[in-house]
Amino acid sequence: MIRNKKDTAAMAEKAEERKEIVASYIKSVESYLKKIKQFETIDRAVIRNLSESYMIILMAQEAIEEHGILIKNSSGELIQNKALKIKVDATIRFEKCLEILGIQGKQRYKDVESVKEEEPSALDKFINMSTKGKNKK
Repeated sequence: MIRNKKDTAAMAEKAEERKEIVASYIKSVESYLKKIKQFETIDRAVIRNLSESYMIILMAQEAIEEHGILIKNSSGELIQNKALKIKVDATIRFEKCLEILGIQGKQRYKDVESVKEEEPSALDKFINMSTKGKNKK
């Protein structure tokens, strides 16, 4: 695939944006760990793996958004986008790192410094709708 200067500039901008997002999240994780007096005892390799996993998750998500869940292979057959497996594997590593750091529950996917109630996502709304009928008996 040949990319023009505009595409290359946009890719560089996206990469910089990802770096900022990851750096901000890692900073908030470190602040949280300092607040609960766990920062001095952590393994820096776990923080590095957390950072790398988060970056891979973001990159895989961008690939999925750009190309879709299904893509055509060289034979023209629809196959699963390999970015899905990459994202799942990175998410597992990410969650394992959070578990090692002692970050649990809602703190895993929100700013670990301030866990506050937000508008439920579309998935949360769907899950809540589908489980309401099951809970009534």
